[in-house]
Amino acid sequence: TAELPDTEETRIFYSADLEHGLDEKAIETLRDQYGPNELEDDEQNILLKFLSYFWGPMPIMIWVAIIIEIIKTAITGQGFEDFIVLLVLQILNGVVGFIEENNAGNAIAALKD
Repeated sequence: TAELPDTEETRIFYSADLEHGLDEKAIETLRDQYGPNELEDDEQNILLKFLSYFWGPMPIMIWVAIIIEIIKTAITGQGFEDFIVLLVLQILNGVVGFIEENNAGNAIAALKD
């Protein structure tokens, strides 16, 4: 891991005063160089965000298992319960993941305000 500079090195580098912080000129220079100290807005279509929880390596494996169970049920008449369990698992996984990320996004939005 990289070592972080100590407080004194950082203060000297930015010509900062530990009592009063950066002066207005230094703030303006750093803002011009690095941009404002803000998180970027990453607004997405909420439907596409929700559907993204049903796509990826793990959800695809579950979809394949669901399709196999549908075929097995159609051919043998057995496996319908497995199909239902896998489908419910897939839906719950997507819904819970979406809700958790949405709550985290709301917390970040609250911090921005």
